[in-house]
Amino acid sequence: MSLDQTLRAIRGGPAQTKHWALPLGRGHWRVLFANEQQPVLVPADTRDLGLVHHFAAGWKGLYAQALLRMSSAFPQAGLLPEFRKEEGGHGFFLDRRIYGPPSRALVRIGRSGSGQKASLLLVSEAGDGIALAKVAMVPAADAQLAAEANWLRELEAAPELEHQIPRLLAEGNAPNGRHYMVTSLAPATRNPRSFGPAHEAFLGALGRVAWDITNFPASPCFAGLESTLRGLEQHLSSGERTALHGGLHDCCAYLAGWSGPFVVAHRNFAPWNIRVHGERIFVLNWQHARAGSNPLADALNHFLMPRAVSGRVITRAALIATLRRVEQIAQNLYPEWTWRPQVISGLALAYLLEAILHCGAANRGLAGTHPVKAGYFRLMEERAAWAAR
Repeated sequence: MSLDQTLRAIRGGPAQTKHWALPLGRGHWRVLFANEQQPVLVPADTRDLGLVHHFAAGWKGLYAQALLRMSSAFPQAGLLPEFRKEEGGHGFFLDRRIYGPPSRALVRIGRSGSGQKASLLLVSEAGDGIALAKVAMVPAADAQLAAEANWLRELEAAPELEHQIPRLLAEGNAPNGRHYMVTSLAPATRNPRSFGPAHEAFLGALGRVAWDITNFPASPCFAGLESTLRGLEQHLSSGERTALHGGLHDCCAYLAGWSGPFVVAHRNFAPWNIRVHGERIFVLNWQHARAGSNPLADALNHFLMPRAVSGRVITRAALIATLRRVEQIAQNLYPEWTWRPQVISGLALAYLLEAILHCGAANRGLAGTHPVKAGYFRLMEERAAWAAR
């Protein structure tokens, strides 16, 4: 969806888009990252430009601050796209009092697609961040937000995860009918790039919230792979079907005779969803969490997904080094079980398959040039070169 279409829908838009218009208040807005997939809307009178770090960390956040300062100093230069929204009162979220008295919001529009959402950083009159609201922008995103809210409620009862996940403050339907949720903010904005002891401690605590101890063919993990593949088959070529069924067959072969824990997993455990706070981490975005998951999926995702998303090739040597690292992590997290190289390979293959199938289900097929799908499919097909036997 183009920026023009997005802004037209935010303003209220034509009849065909008003059902997902954001419930923003009137005001003058500037648009950051207008040419990217996730533009950020900033009120023109925002004083604390440091707040943009909630949506753009590191050099990108500094660049955003510089652009905003220059745009305010030279408004006639047209450095940033701007629009004015006249209708809407003060906006639905800005009128709520469950989580404090916000006076404005910074908004990030999510990637277009069936799960598109917007994130609103609610800000006080003094310029302090108060809470984060998420609102579905399309009907299919409603279920994802409801699922995330359910997981936050469930995990709140785990004392080991206290202060490491957002608190759910409010949930419901906005005036436009779309589902929303409001959570507490992360206590910090710094993204860790490397996997450290805090990551390992978090995954250990999360994995022990609940688990199923069973063999792979009887696990919820296998059932999920099998059912997703079955539902996707009509959208696959014969070659893709053969390759994916072969991969699932080999998962069972690699894991034959092994039983272990299938756990609660975040399923998007990656640097962009993690913040560092003291000696612990804080983990965001729980809409894809699931019980009965691959016990090594989160660790594998942290090492492999950043490279795959960027389109960089994951070489055989890099993957083998990652599997060795993950084997040590598995032994630390779950020392009660045996983690032979063959088991690590089988669970790594299951992780690749799950990511491929998730991408295929979201896009109704594997056509296109999605970098994760392409990179992971290649690794799955080349498993004989890296999997231990």
